[in-house]
Amino acid sequence: MTAKRKWLRRTGLIVGVVGVAGFVVWGLFHYEGGPSRYAIPPLVVLGAPFLISLLLAWKWPLVGGITLGAIGLFWVVLAMAIVFLTPTNQPLLPLVFSELALVSPLALPPLTSGVLFLLYWRAERASLVREKS
Repeated sequence: MTAKRKWLRRTGLIVGVVGVAGFVVWGLFHYEGGPSRYAIPPLVVLGAPFLISLLLAWKWPLVGGITLGAIGLFWVVLAMAIVFLTPTNQPLLPLVFSELALVSPLALPPLTSGVLFLLYWRAERASLVREKS
């Protein structure tokens, strides 16, 4: 295994772990301005898939990379659904940008981690093809 492929896998894991930690910190302080016990159920329901898919990505990079990407895209689609399905008299473009600014800390870490794991899987597969040839 070359250093490039190891780098992709490790970086994907680091980005994912930092993303999970950031999500937990954001979730804990989202309620009432400080840590609250009411934040624990949403953290478990919303953070568990992120953590589970990160563990899947470490064992099976293709499956985990796809699920991490799906989680990141879920956050973006959810934000856009909120913008487009909520009736408002405000201009649409500033609402889209504000929602993307709100959701980007939640969406970018799993998307980035998923892409890194998929790149690792692709490099690993290309290496196996070259070895067989």
